[in-house]
Amino acid sequence: MTSTNKPVEKISIGGITASIWRNEGADGKIFYKTTIENRYRQGEEWKTSSSFSQYDLVNLAKASLQAHSVVLKLSRGEDQVSEGEAEAV
Repeated sequence: MTSTNKPVEKISIGGITASIWRNEGADGKIFYKTTIENRYRQGEEWKTSSSFSQYDLVNLAKASLQAHSVVLKLSRGEDQVSEGEAEAV
């Protein structure tokens, strides 16, 4: 993924963010991949990590399940994913 690409959906729960990316294979077939990161603040600076503490694991699981649902809908051509499905409070 290049820096000019933007995720098609983002799901944030606590400090955990799942970003869903649209990709096109060499055969022209569309598929989706998901990246998950942990955002945290260190002093005045925001940082990201791909490691998770025991306290992050529930939010990681929730974000993963929501991302799975969104990817299934997108793969079926249901491009209109409702805001409640893509974002958690």
